[in-house]
Amino acid sequence: MSERLYKADSAGMEKAVAEMNLLKYSQSGQQLASEFLARRDEMQRTALAALREGNPGLACQVVCEFQDALGFPEIPMFPTKPNLADVSSVFSVRPRILAGVNEEALEHLRVAAGMAFLGLSDHRLPENLETGIRLAGPAAVNMIIGTVQNGRNVELWRRSGLVRTVKIFCSADGPCVACAELRNRVWPIEELPEIPYEHCTSPQGCRCGCVADLIEG
Repeated sequence: MSERLYKADSAGMEKAVAEMNLLKYSQSGQQLASEFLARRDEMQRTALAALREGNPGLACQVVCEFQDALGFPEIPMFPTKPNLADVSSVFSVRPRILAGVNEEALEHLRVAAGMAFLGLSDHRLPENLETGIRLAGPAAVNMIIGTVQNGRNVELWRRSGLVRTVKIFCSADGPCVACAELRNRVWPIEELPEIPYEHCTSPQGCRCGCVADLIEG
């Protein structure tokens, strides 16, 4: 019977079989995608809970285990694993530009910054979060991230013994008056002001950064 049907309409039969295979593979792909998303969501929930409990080590561990399970190789020049020191630092820094933020709000900001350093930057702050200062929540989170990044770099330069002076660069779209006074100056590394700069008046927060001057010869 099947042979007679194939001879009568071979093209139609082949098309039907192909569509059946496509449906089978499509269903299998959807199942794999659903399983991946479920594992990813569970990883994100676990990492978030760990940060809220003040356990950055566990948060980094669950992210690294998830990434390892994917089987992608780690490239030394382009690390994808979270840096535990950075994630931990968000709970110890207190940027001067965030002076006035209450402790409850600061904890939310720190958790959000920690999620960003974990590579999970889609974490949302509470909708009704009030920082108590002129900066909104997302901008305040960036101030914590910037403080950790710049602080880490300056400390590495200091330890290297190769950097004695530092320059500050400002955002390409124009700094505020206070930040503009910092640029184009050579700062002894021990006298470098904290960046993000506490006196910045930009509504987006300070977007300055630091670049090292290497010792010649």
